[in-house]
Amino acid sequence: MSEGIFDGAIWRPGPKWKAGYTVFGRTSEKHGVVDHSSEGPLEATLGVLDSWRTASWQFTNDDSALYQHYPISDVCWHAGFEANKKCVGVENTGRKGEPLTDRQYDHLLALHLWLREQGVLTVCERRVDLWEHNEWMATDCPSGRIPWDRLIADLKEEGMDEEERKKLDETAAAVLNLQAEQFVAARLLVAAGAVLQGSWASLPRSLKEIEESAKIWHRWPGD
Repeated sequence: MSEGIFDGAIWRPGPKWKAGYTVFGRTSEKHGVVDHSSEGPLEATLGVLDSWRTASWQFTNDDSALYQHYPISDVCWHAGFEANKKCVGVENTGRKGEPLTDRQYDHLLALHLWLREQGVLTVCERRVDLWEHNEWMATDCPSGRIPWDRLIADLKEEGMDEEERKKLDETAAAVLNLQAEQFVAARLLVAAGAVLQGSWASLPRSLKEIEESAKIWHRWPGD
């Protein structure tokens, strides 16, 4: 298969014009995956891809098969400018309240394992390189349909020896720690600005409140 094409998927190309940005280019190096719920069956999902609607994604995961529409290097339009540059987009057919079928889960795991081999996934952790659409844009998608705990456990177990798993965990911990530190630093800057402007109402009640927020949003290391 060509570079960036998964041989475990059926190649079903999308419209050529639905990739890239004039000011940025067509391709980028990817460092994550955004999973979506298509909120419809396969036929309707592919209908959106083929339409004039400005939406595109690399993979469609259906019970019948996994389909690929663009190489993973292409910048598709599925979760906003920043996410599109950084991440591969995966649409999972079905609707809110419907869990992935067993076959869909198998497709999703095989795809994510391949993306790990391609270097797209490096730590296999939520909000580091595994994302939901709603974490980039105001939407309910993917509506709680992705079994993250199971998927992450399988990603870390499949094809890895103990040393590789340990290295992956250490890398994930380092990235999460950096994110937490950056979050706290940003909140402290906001607090400093509030002091300078005399906006006392916008100040956090304590530094402890900042730490608690970091725990919620970035899984503070050690918890």
